[in-house]
Amino acid sequence: MKAKLAFIAVSVLFSAIFVQAYKSVQITPLKGYTCVRGVVSSDVFPESRKLWLKAEGCRYRLVLSGYHSLSYGDRVFVCGRIYTPYSYKNPGSFHLKLYLKREGICGYIRVKEYEVIKRGKGILKALHLFRTYVIRRVERFPQPLRFFTLGMVLGVKELVPSGEREYFYRLGLGHLFAVSGFHFGIILGLSYAVLLFAMRVLNLFVKFPFSLLPSKSAHLLNLFVLPFLFVITGSQLSALRASIMYVIFVVLHLFERDTSLYRIAFWAFVVMFLSNPLDITGAGFEYTFAAVFTIAFIIERFRHLSYVKSFILISVAVSLALMPITAFHFHRVYPLSVVSNILFLPLFSVFIPFLIFNLCFTLLSSSYILIGPANSVAWVIYSVVKHLSSIRWAELWVTRTETVVVAAVPFFLFYFLSKRRVFLLISGLVVCVAVCSFYLNRRDRAVFFDLGKRGNASLVVHKGFWILVDAGGRGALGGKELVSALLWQDVKSLDKVFLTSPSKDSSAYLPYLKRVIKVKSLVKAFTASGACRDVVVAGICFLCPKGICHCRFCRIKNGPVVVKGKVFYPWKTGAITVRLED
Repeated sequence: MKAKLAFIAVSVLFSAIFVQAYKSVQITPLKGYTCVRGVVSSDVFPESRKLWLKAEGCRYRLVLSGYHSLSYGDRVFVCGRIYTPYSYKNPGSFHLKLYLKREGICGYIRVKEYEVIKRGKGILKALHLFRTYVIRRVERFPQPLRFFTLGMVLGVKELVPSGEREYFYRLGLGHLFAVSGFHFGIILGLSYAVLLFAMRVLNLFVKFPFSLLPSKSAHLLNLFVLPFLFVITGSQLSALRASIMYVIFVVLHLFERDTSLYRIAFWAFVVMFLSNPLDITGAGFEYTFAAVFTIAFIIERFRHLSYVKSFILISVAVSLALMPITAFHFHRVYPLSVVSNILFLPLFSVFIPFLIFNLCFTLLSSSYILIGPANSVAWVIYSVVKHLSSIRWAELWVTRTETVVVAAVPFFLFYFLSKRRVFLLISGLVVCVAVCSFYLNRRDRAVFFDLGKRGNASLVVHKGFWILVDAGGRGALGGKELVSALLWQDVKSLDKVFLTSPSKDSSAYLPYLKRVIKVKSLVKAFTASGACRDVVVAGICFLCPKGICHCRFCRIKNGPVVVKGKVFYPWKTGAITVRLED
């Protein structure tokens, strides 16, 4: 009873802290010309033109043009035009404002001029310079060994082509490019084995006290490897979680306390949550702790299973537990991840140490003798992954209702494994929510999406027909935004798509849209010369003259939406939903 009360109290405390932090952190969008004094807080990759600057408790994204001599740790004075990227305001889309709050970003600066006040010094500066040097050396490797080493050893996803990463994401292996506990476990395990052997040999000549037996001494010395490993792998969130968990494990081990994975994961969660409560809204935070707690649940529940059976069960359970997070944030699921992790994780547990050994050998000896064999192995793995990811159902796009259904799967799995009725109750409630969402999204309505001032896209659901009017705009990410907004409205197929003009404002995102959502009929509502015709769908006028609207609902071309005489701007107020029955 006391444990339950303590758990409820801690949960309420965390919720209160989170809500308070969410309300208190306010970052006002800045505009105009500004000057900022701060410290460069990111590595300078080869040919990099974007850096992070830390100044006065805020972070700024520097966008430079041409050659520059900046590096990590430099104290600089920067002047330029500050701006905030455009934030779409459609339900289900990427929440840019929340991302800026979570990361503490005050704005992006197009740098016009800068001055280096003082060059950085110290061990941290040396480590980052060493990492930059290693990245430059790896850039000379042939493909695919280059992006394997960059992504899986050094954690530099920015230099890995997005198309190459997509093959791994489609198989549910994207976590290999986010250096996580899997990588840290391999490297720290090898380091611990070497240190333990050295401590045992030393203990033959110098007797250690009981509090510093060889195993404890090896773990303490391993803590000095941790900062180097954390910096070299890019200081990612997953690496931070793994580092905190290892430090907590060492402390508990030294004081001979319970070192169960549940306890370690819980205290790591507390530390990271209290340091920045908004991290809990990010996909990376949710991924890392959902995976850890699932692994802890399987280990505690099935201690009697063999190593092979436990590994298979953990791989399946983690893949299913992460699917709802992927579906919610990215509107897609990867069914093959259930099998691919079982097949590929043992392979990469051997291949990643081989990549590390190849990199160290190349740096120390300046010899490229191992590059050929390593690249051959990398090419075989890459070819298999590319072939499997090309399977049609390797990637499935999901709507909001399907996302809720996917969320019920891990709870049902946990009920099946633990026979606790609470999991069955939760899965049943989730299914009820999915059924309600399915029927509510079938009601007749019109949704005018926010695609910027020069973008047009409107969804009309009328008498069982799903109709889209226009699918265009000028933003580079507008296609993904439109697909995300439609999937949030439970759209998997469109009966008709009307294009009111041949310009990009009406049709730019149509090719990308047709790759994800089935379009049964395409209607070009304009003449051969490009002149617009009147488009009226379910009593809604989509080509009203500026300021004139004779319908109850009106969409002025490249202008506002008029609803019963009231004027709304989607790019200011967000997507507008109108019930046609009103």
